[in-house]
Amino acid sequence: MRKSYLLVLLTMSVLLLTSGCLTGTGLEKAAQCEEIQDQYNKDYCYYDAVRYGAGGITCTKISDQNMQNSCYFTAAKKEGNGELCEKIGYTELKEVCFAVVEKNVDACGKLNNEWKNRCYNDIALSEKDKSICEMIADEEKRDHCIWDVLFSLNFFGINREAICEELTNSKIKDLCYFDAANAKQNPAICEKITESDKKYNCLAINSRDNNYCNKIMDPDRKQNCHATLQTFD
Repeated sequence: MRKSYLLVLLTMSVLLLTSGCLTGTGLEKAAQCEEIQDQYNKDYCYYDAVRYGAGGITCTKISDQNMQNSCYFTAAKKEGNGELCEKIGYTELKEVCFAVVEKNVDACGKLNNEWKNRCYNDIALSEKDKSICEMIADEEKRDHCIWDVLFSLNFFGINREAICEELTNSKIKDLCYFDAANAKQNPAICEKITESDKKYNCLAINSRDNNYCNKIMDPDRKQNCHATLQTFD
């Protein structure tokens, strides 16, 4: 059960990156959701509308319980309304919700590890305080939290390379440099990536040079590299 909630949260995080077919305010978006026939897409549409300010009442229209719980969690954070946390039917998520709304870092520490990390991460992002990220035991999750906080603090005058220098986990640091290189289209930044295949992929994309793709050892990643460069032709 616990993993199913985390999977829903992860799935919706991915969907958020690809959303945008709806237009208008949260309430306008919610009205558009009525036209959707597929139930899952309709549920997600209502969830997305809440992100844009439709209000926690919109969560009542979601039929999937896991998504509805996540909707109440999102609405509670957005509105700073602990009463919405009470509507969450899953204990651990409800406890995280109260901790985040109340900005109670100590309450996060009483949760089990996977929810504790989520709790610290959400409060750190809300408060834009990377010191809270330092409480996350898992190094990879901790660095991802720091990356997100620093990115949010420096969004308009962002120095992506400087953010990467703050990180210690090699995997997250490499991802950060990859992101920085792509944002600036600067192959020199790719040289800071430690994992060879990822470095060559980065160099190929930002220098538009297939020769770097040929240096990639993993056959699937090599193929994807060549396919990516073809899109630039």
